[in-house]
Amino acid sequence: MPETPSIEDIIEARDAIAGIAVRTPLVLSALSGCTPDDVLLKLETLQPVGSFKLRGAAFAISRLDDAQKRAGVVCFSTGNHGRAVAYAARAQGIRATICLPSLASPVKRAAIEALAADIRVPGATQDEAEREVERLVREEGMTDIPPFDHPDVIAGQGTIALELLEDRPDLETIVVPLSGGGLLCGIAIAAKALKPSIRIVGVTMARGAAMVASLEAGKPVDVPELPTLCDALVGGIGLGNRYTLRLCQEYMDEVITLSEQEIYRGMTSLLFDERLIAEPSSALGHAAMIAGRLKPTGPTALIISGKNVDMQLIRRVINAMVNDLVAEFLGTGLGCGLWFASGRRLGAMWDRFVSGGTHSLRALLALYATGYVAFSLFPYDFLVSASELTAKMAAEGAIALGPATGCGASLSCGTKLLAEAVLAMPFGALLVI
Repeated sequence: MPETPSIEDIIEARDAIAGIAVRTPLVLSALSGCTPDDVLLKLETLQPVGSFKLRGAAFAISRLDDAQKRAGVVCFSTGNHGRAVAYAARAQGIRATICLPSLASPVKRAAIEALAADIRVPGATQDEAEREVERLVREEGMTDIPPFDHPDVIAGQGTIALELLEDRPDLETIVVPLSGGGLLCGIAIAAKALKPSIRIVGVTMARGAAMVASLEAGKPVDVPELPTLCDALVGGIGLGNRYTLRLCQEYMDEVITLSEQEIYRGMTSLLFDERLIAEPSSALGHAAMIAGRLKPTGPTALIISGKNVDMQLIRRVINAMVNDLVAEFLGTGLGCGLWFASGRRLGAMWDRFVSGGTHSLRALLALYATGYVAFSLFPYDFLVSASELTAKMAAEGAIALGPATGCGASLSCGTKLLAEAVLAMPFGALLVI
């Protein structure tokens, strides 16, 4: 296959993966009620492994020769790619080995094991898992299936665009989650071959976006891996990147980076408006539209890339949404919203200052008396001094009521106690616009 997959390669991929990956539906989004143009959702969450990754893995494995198939395939992954390789290999009767660090989520490991893959755990770190992949390729002749920077993987992902334009030839924009770039590049190559005027928009998190940093630098660069809701998008593009950086430079029309709070708002829309459970990266299109960063100029498709999300995160989204509603009620007439967030993750911090670390008004007041304030801005928890918090919030346009400099309430008690706690505070509560 040439260095840049062609539309013919992507059509070949569609035929090759039929019966392994499924043709996913394109449905009207609830966001269509907010714009004169149709907004549509491509539900890759309905793939057998719960994400688009199956398309690329299935095509790459299908193109192996007989000797490579006998030796088997290997990859390093702690998430969707590993599951996709395991499923696609089993469907084609090929042995698959997935290398994981010992710190990988037990839930993700169990999901891969359920697909009859051989699991190797050579050590605690990702580097050790990657070195095991290199050893298996070198010593046992196995074939490494990369997650994104490979022509066959890119071509497999491009089959999404064939389906999109068959279902809606009038599409003007396709919005694609962006990490290593395999998904965006495959979709862009196929879409622009069929409809050169179509607009391809990449959406990603602002924190630790390696492809964005590499595009700005004009070459592959390393970036720190920072905590983010979009954990499926975390990671570099590889300093030896051969394909996706160049193809993003050539085919992507725009890239939008989003804050964690904007991503959270997108998640709440996906969950409450669309009634979809999906990974945070699937909510990036919603986030961009809600934040006013993306304004459709014609029919627009959002790629809902996967559903393999930790359900505890979904629980936190729901809890935070409930707290938003409480905040709105308590803030009525004050000209600003009152922010509360779940205190479940703050117990360990409170233990440093409060005996027992109970989540109660008494514990909050005791903590405040030490000169520190515990608060949570979804999804991160912080412990800062009251003066630092006041300065930070003042700089961001927050309003503090009462004689005190500010206090962030982070309680997991019921609504009634929450309201009573705020009203009882003699020093006032921190109110955030």
